[in-house]
Amino acid sequence: MHQRFSVEICCHNPLVGHYFKAQESAKGVIVIAPAMGVEQKFYFDFADWLATQGFDVLTFDYRGIGLSLRQPLSKVQVSISEWVQQDCAYMIDKAALMAQDKPLYWLGHSLGGQVFAMIPNRHKVTRLITVASGSGYWRKSDPKVKALSLVLWFMLAPVATKLCGYFPGKQLGVVGNLPRQVIRQWRAWCLDPDYLVGSEGMQIRAQYQSLAIPITAIAFKDDELINYAGFEKLHSFYQSADKRHEYICPSQQNVARIGHFGFFRAQHQNTLWPTFISSMFS
Repeated sequence: MHQRFSVEICCHNPLVGHYFKAQESAKGVIVIAPAMGVEQKFYFDFADWLATQGFDVLTFDYRGIGLSLRQPLSKVQVSISEWVQQDCAYMIDKAALMAQDKPLYWLGHSLGGQVFAMIPNRHKVTRLITVASGSGYWRKSDPKVKALSLVLWFMLAPVATKLCGYFPGKQLGVVGNLPRQVIRQWRAWCLDPDYLVGSEGMQIRAQYQSLAIPITAIAFKDDELINYAGFEKLHSFYQSADKRHEYICPSQQNVARIGHFGFFRAQHQNTLWPTFISSMFS
C-alpha cells in the first residue's frame, strides 16, 4: 500500500508524491526521479516491489506533470532548473528526514539521473543510481533519433509551443505534454555538444566534476533514445565519483527487450529486478 502526499511549492502548482513503506524495518530510503514527461505512476510497480525488498520508497511528479498539474499547462511557469532546485531538493529533504542514519538513494531514470549534480542538497544522498541516463546531444544520436531530433528541435517544438503555450507532446506522439519553459531549456541542452553541462555554464560543470558519492550507472544496448556514446558522455562529467557502469544486453538477461523504458515494467520483477538490486543498493 502507498500513501499520497502533497506540498505547495508555489501557488496553484503543488508537488504531489507517493510513499511506499517497507514491509519490514527499512534498509534505507529510495527516491525515484522520473524521466522527462513520465508520470510517477509508471514507477509504482517497481516502487511496490522495492518495498517488499525492505526499502521505503518515494515517487513524485515534477510540477506541471501528472498529479502535480492543477491548472492549464499553458499557465504553468516552471523550468527544469526549478524542478531541480525546488522539486528534487524537497524530495531529498523529505527522504533524509525518513532515512535518519540509514542510506538515502537517488534513483534517476533518464532526466532524473541526468540532473542530480544540479540539486542543491545532493550532499544528503548516499548513492546515485542512474537508469538509461545519458547526454541528449542530438548530433551524437543514432540515425533514427537524429532525424527525429532534427524535426523536433528545429520545427515541432518551437512552432507547437508557440501555438499552444506549452509543448503538446502527447498529441504529437513525442515525449509528453511539457511546460513551455521546460521544453525550451531542454532544447538548449540537446543542441549543446556537452548537453546540460555545456548549456548551464561553468558552475554547473564544476558541480558535476566535484561530486564524490558512489554512482551506479545502468544502461541498455537496445535503448532506442540513448546510445552508448551518450551514456558515456554524461557520466564522464562526474570526474571525482567512484563509478560503476553496467551496459546490459537483453539477450544475456534472457529477456526479449528492455529499451529506454522497459526496466521498470512489472514483467521484469522476477528477472531484471532481482538481478540488479544488489549492485544498485550496496
